[in-house]
Amino acid sequence: MISGPQRRLRSLFGDENRSDSSDTSTSLLNFLGPRYWGIWILIGWLKIAALLPWRWSLAIHLRLGRFIGSKSRSAVKTVHDNLALCFPELTDKQRADLASDYFANMGAFVAELALAWFRSPERVRSLFEVEGAENLEQALSHGKGVILCAGHFTTVEICIVPINDYAPRYAGMYNKRRSRLLSEYQRRGRERYTDESFPKQNIRAMLRSLRNNAVVFFAADEAHTGKSSELLPFFGQPALTNTSLSRLAQISGAAVVPLFYCRKPDNSGYLIRFDPPLANFPTDDVVADTRRLTAILENSIRECPSQYFWKQKRFKSRRKERDE
Repeated sequence: MISGPQRRLRSLFGDENRSDSSDTSTSLLNFLGPRYWGIWILIGWLKIAALLPWRWSLAIHLRLGRFIGSKSRSAVKTVHDNLALCFPELTDKQRADLASDYFANMGAFVAELALAWFRSPERVRSLFEVEGAENLEQALSHGKGVILCAGHFTTVEICIVPINDYAPRYAGMYNKRRSRLLSEYQRRGRERYTDESFPKQNIRAMLRSLRNNAVVFFAADEAHTGKSSELLPFFGQPALTNTSLSRLAQISGAAVVPLFYCRKPDNSGYLIRFDPPLANFPTDDVVADTRRLTAILENSIRECPSQYFWKQKRFKSRRKERDE
């Protein structure tokens, strides 16, 4: 018999989340065909980058990102359009500089990915300053799990590394990639620092983890068109927004802790900050809850705007409306 929470879960997330299966390890021998050779070259590059001194690798990839990013017309247009909508108070020159810094940070993302997946965990953890660990401890004391509410920043892959040091159990989520080989390496890379991992689409696995008082990283700031979608302001502009976090907190009873993370301005290391658990959250008003979360995300972006994923098409529907 299907329970009430299960029925609400199906209604909320649709048929794509009915599967309760977990991804298991796949032999790399399954990916030797020519269609995977490009990914193997990328993996080789990442392994070489991981062997370099961290500052060398970061400097190289910052320059590569700035150069390569500026050559992609579609990416440049998307980023400039997003920045124009979100920061109308900036001059054209300021937005151009911000876009250039963003592409540099996308290059740095590759260096940080290499470090997270292929360098020793001790070396990676040595680069971090962590603030607010007591806030996470407070949230865990309720025994119903913690959802770390965050956004997609270019440092996401490396900044999830030290979380397990502050959680009795850490569950990692990942997006399935178009390339099965890249998905497999992503899964293996993240499992170095997690107690369990599962695809982001597997909401049931997430709820099971929360019942075990796990800490789950959850970024819901991508453009969303599913059943849990509302057209809500993001930097004052209407954007299709995922409202599922409020409902997940309602169903699970988990505490919601805003998480901020970034590379320090002088590139000397990384900062992770656990803010206090949200009080009076969730409420019966899903839209109001999501507006509150969006405001928190906007504040995080303003702290390090060049490290946010500006290539996301958050305003895709907005542009369609404008063009019409």
